[in-house]
Amino acid sequence: MTSSGVSYGCANDLLVAREAHFSGQSYLDLSPDSIPGLRNNFYAGFGFRTDQKNGLMFYHQAQDGVCQVFLDKGHVIVRAANNEVKTQKTYNDDNDHYVTLYSNNNG
Repeated sequence: MTSSGVSYGCANDLLVAREAHFSGQSYLDLSPDSIPGLRNNFYAGFGFRTDQKNGLMFYHQAQDGVCQVFLDKGHVIVRAANNEVKTQKTYNDDNDHYVTLYSNNNG
Protein backbone atom coordinates (compact mmCIF):
# COMPACT_ATOMS: atom_id res chain seq x y z
CA MET A 1 0.00 0.00 0.00
CA THR A 2 1.27 3.46 -0.86
CA SER A 3 0.73 5.95 1.94
CA SER A 4 1.06 9.67 2.45
CA GLY A 5 -0.33 11.91 5.09
CA VAL A 6 -0.47 13.45 8.50
CA SER A 7 0.26 10.63 10.93
CA TYR A 8 2.61 9.45 13.63
CA GLY A 9 2.83 6.09 11.85
CA CYS A 10 4.11 7.31 8.49
CA ALA A 11 7.75 7.39 7.51
CA ASN A 12 9.21 10.92 7.51
CA ASP A 13 9.55 11.01 3.72
CA LEU A 14 5.79 10.39 3.34
CA LEU A 15 4.59 13.00 5.81
CA VAL A 16 2.90 16.20 4.77
CA ALA A 17 2.96 17.35 8.42
CA ARG A 18 2.51 15.88 11.88
CA GLU A 19 -0.01 18.52 12.91
CA ALA A 20 -2.15 21.08 11.16
CA HIS A 21 -4.00 23.96 12.83
CA PHE A 22 -6.69 26.01 11.11
CA SER A 23 -8.46 29.21 12.09
CA GLY A 24 -11.77 28.33 10.42
CA GLN A 25 -11.02 29.39 6.85
CA SER A 26 -8.82 26.43 5.80
CA TYR A 27 -8.93 22.69 5.16
CA LEU A 28 -6.52 19.83 4.50
CA ASP A 29 -5.97 19.31 0.76
CA LEU A 30 -4.28 16.06 -0.16
CA SER A 31 -2.83 16.31 -3.65
CA PRO A 32 0.40 14.30 -4.05
CA ASP A 33 0.46 12.31 -7.29
CA SER A 34 1.15 9.07 -5.41
CA ILE A 35 -2.32 9.07 -3.77
CA PRO A 36 -4.53 6.33 -5.30
CA GLY A 37 -7.85 7.09 -6.97
CA LEU A 38 -11.13 6.81 -5.06
CA ARG A 39 -11.95 3.48 -6.73
CA ASN A 40 -8.46 2.05 -6.22
CA ASN A 41 -8.46 1.23 -2.49
CA PHE A 42 -8.25 4.85 -1.31
CA TYR A 43 -7.69 5.08 2.45
CA ALA A 44 -7.39 8.24 4.55
CA GLY A 45 -7.59 9.15 8.20
CA PHE A 46 -7.10 12.21 10.37
CA GLY A 47 -7.85 13.49 13.83
CA PHE A 48 -9.63 16.74 14.58
CA ARG A 49 -10.99 18.89 17.39
CA THR A 50 -13.37 21.80 16.81
CA ASP A 51 -16.24 23.78 18.24
CA GLN A 52 -17.39 24.93 14.78
CA LYS A 53 -20.74 23.66 13.44
CA ASN A 54 -19.87 23.79 9.75
CA GLY A 55 -16.74 23.53 7.66
CA LEU A 56 -14.69 21.57 5.16
CA MET A 57 -11.97 19.54 6.90
CA PHE A 58 -10.54 17.36 4.12
CA TYR A 59 -10.57 17.55 0.33
CA HIS A 60 -9.01 15.21 -2.25
CA GLN A 61 -9.51 15.62 -6.01
CA ALA A 62 -8.74 12.38 -7.87
CA GLN A 63 -9.16 11.54 -11.55
CA ASP A 64 -12.17 9.39 -10.70
CA GLY A 65 -13.93 11.82 -8.36
CA VAL A 66 -13.73 14.00 -5.28
CA CYS A 67 -13.54 13.00 -1.63
CA GLN A 68 -14.67 15.50 1.00
CA VAL A 69 -15.04 15.32 4.77
CA PHE A 70 -16.95 18.20 6.29
CA LEU A 71 -19.08 19.26 9.22
CA ASP A 72 -22.73 20.16 8.71
CA LYS A 73 -24.45 21.35 11.90
CA GLY A 74 -21.83 19.37 13.82
CA HIS A 75 -22.41 16.10 11.94
CA VAL A 76 -19.42 14.62 10.11
CA ILE A 77 -20.24 13.95 6.46
CA VAL A 78 -17.99 11.92 4.17
CA ARG A 79 -18.70 12.32 0.46
CA ALA A 80 -16.64 10.17 -1.93
CA ALA A 81 -17.50 9.88 -5.62
CA ASN A 82 -21.29 9.30 -5.63
CA ASN A 83 -21.57 8.08 -2.03
CA GLU A 84 -22.30 10.02 1.15
CA VAL A 85 -22.34 9.01 4.81
CA LYS A 86 -23.53 11.23 7.68
CA THR A 87 -22.98 10.58 11.39
CA GLN A 88 -25.97 10.48 13.70
CA LYS A 89 -24.04 12.20 16.49
CA THR A 90 -22.46 15.64 16.36
CA TYR A 91 -18.72 16.16 16.85
CA ASN A 92 -18.25 19.91 17.32
CA ASP A 93 -17.73 19.45 21.07
CA ASP A 94 -14.07 20.62 21.23
CA ASN A 95 -12.92 17.05 22.01
CA ASP A 96 -10.49 14.91 20.01
CA HIS A 97 -12.05 12.72 17.29
CA TYR A 98 -10.65 10.58 14.49
CA VAL A 99 -12.05 10.00 10.99
CA THR A 100 -11.00 7.12 8.76
CA LEU A 101 -12.39 6.31 5.34
CA TYR A 102 -11.88 3.65 2.73
CA SER A 103 -13.17 3.69 -0.83
CA ASN A 104 -12.87 1.13 -3.64
CA ASN A 105 -14.82 -0.04 -6.72
CA ASN A 106 -17.78 -0.96 -4.50
CA GLY A 107 -17.96 2.51 -2.94
